[in-house]
Amino acid sequence: MDSMAPGTSLNFYRKRQTFSALGSERPQSLQSVYNIAREVVAAVQGRLLNLEVSYYGPEGTAESQAKQWHVPLQLILRPARLSGLVSLQQLTDISERHSDSTDILTVDEESLITIQTLVNKTIKTVREGFSESIYSLTKLLEYMKKYCLSFSQQEGEAYLETATNYEKQRRDLEHAIRSNLENITVMADKFEKESLHVQHFDQTMKEMCERYRVEHSPIAMLFTVACSNLRNACKGIVMWVEADMAYPEFLSFDIKDLEKKKEQQTRLHREAQMKASMNEFSAKSLKKSISEGLEEIKKLRPKQKALQDEEKKLRVANKEVLEDLNIKEYRKLEMKINGSDRETQEQFERLQTEIIDLKTRKPAIERRLTDLEKQQTWINGREVQLQQKQEALEKVLQELKLSRKSARKAEVELEALDTCIARLKEIYLLKASNETLKKIFHNMPVYSKTNQGLKKKKDGLERLCRFVEAEIGPKWSRLYRCLPFYPSRGVETISSDIDDISSRFLRNTQEQAHHALCRWRRMHTRACVADLRDALVSMRRKDVVEKYDEIRRAKMGRDKTTSPRIYRMVHFPKLNQGARKIHNYLDF
Repeated sequence: MDSMAPGTSLNFYRKRQTFSALGSERPQSLQSVYNIAREVVAAVQGRLLNLEVSYYGPEGTAESQAKQWHVPLQLILRPARLSGLVSLQQLTDISERHSDSTDILTVDEESLITIQTLVNKTIKTVREGFSESIYSLTKLLEYMKKYCLSFSQQEGEAYLETATNYEKQRRDLEHAIRSNLENITVMADKFEKESLHVQHFDQTMKEMCERYRVEHSPIAMLFTVACSNLRNACKGIVMWVEADMAYPEFLSFDIKDLEKKKEQQTRLHREAQMKASMNEFSAKSLKKSISEGLEEIKKLRPKQKALQDEEKKLRVANKEVLEDLNIKEYRKLEMKINGSDRETQEQFERLQTEIIDLKTRKPAIERRLTDLEKQQTWINGREVQLQQKQEALEKVLQELKLSRKSARKAEVELEALDTCIARLKEIYLLKASNETLKKIFHNMPVYSKTNQGLKKKKDGLERLCRFVEAEIGPKWSRLYRCLPFYPSRGVETISSDIDDISSRFLRNTQEQAHHALCRWRRMHTRACVADLRDALVSMRRKDVVEKYDEIRRAKMGRDKTTSPRIYRMVHFPKLNQGARKIHNYLDF
């Protein structure tokens, strides 16, 4: 069969979206909004060129148009003693005074008619010639404000600078575009009802008025200024389109940069944690050593006192021995000199024996004193070591405080990076998805309700995990082995996880339990409260589950006993049949 029957053939294509249909059907994509914006701007610029040709003439310019005002203005303003034409009332007064035969004011009638014709032409052209373009750009501005969103606030984290800057930029562009469009008719209103001065123009138009010598009669440049405002509005639309087109690309660059920063910050956080753990281990080791040293010194105090008492006695005894020895040596010398009878000889021998005995006792006493000095020196050395350890402990505690502060700072920075990366990815997906345009068109919430339910579910698991961390103590490794994993993890992998957590967070069981449960929730894609409760029961820690349930019941009971909130009755007016109320769920 070569061809399908004409009656059954289907054309699988979508029609090209137009500006007029954008209000009744959702955009096919952001690119279609950009295309429509460019088409509208091109059409407005084309109409503006035709309007300028119609106003200035085929070969006319703003300068040639301004020159048409010079001579007639001088001929009607000088007799009226006016420096310039700033309001329609001035022109009306001049015309009435000229027509009044009782008034001495006389102006050149042809010049008056010329100025009246130019003023009417300018006001009519500004009001009628720009109306379609102003309507088109105003309507387009509403569509762009609705669909070209940043999904961000004006203020936020420094890492969200692209999103916050774009939000500021789009608001500034919207304000500038709206101001330029409103100024076109506002300036005509000022001339007709109040007064129009050159100060109402921007700097470029002020300089042009001075160059063409109509700064005192700005009505002569009103059409030119209106054209400039319309061009500025078109330029603002194009800038907004280009900024919105580049926005997702810049977001992707920021996401990549932040992910690199996250890797570096993760490494810094890990190093800070390791340093804090090492300082904590050193502090605990020093505390334990100091405690043991204090116990040892406490036990050595009696011995030290006994040694000191013994040393005093030995020094007294040593002194006595030296004195006796000197006395006996002196007597011995006397006995040698005085004589050598038998009785003296016996005394001499007895004295000699005592001297030998004293000389024998003296080295023993000195050796004992030396031993006592060594023992006391050793005890004093232990006290000095204890003092040095206490000083080292103070230094380590100071380093521990700084390292913990540094680790906490790194952790906060890492959490901020995680949050900002998640936020940027969320914004990027919202900008890239056509489903977002559908939700905006139908005034539906951009963020899915399922995410909110999931968040509540995660909050319940978070509460239970925090409670278990404080209660489980050193049994966290056993709990980690009882927890289920999906996808499943082998026994060796689980053991490796436990070793890694134990080595990174030494001697702090609650922190180890916290990181173990965090890793479980990260690795187990189906983590829920029931899994954790079952694991606690399987490891025979049902008491933790019961204690948690009891605390939750008590808290819920307290919430129920509190007095209910009083709400004010609000009566809504009846809606007319067929009336439709539009709810805007988006709040940016």
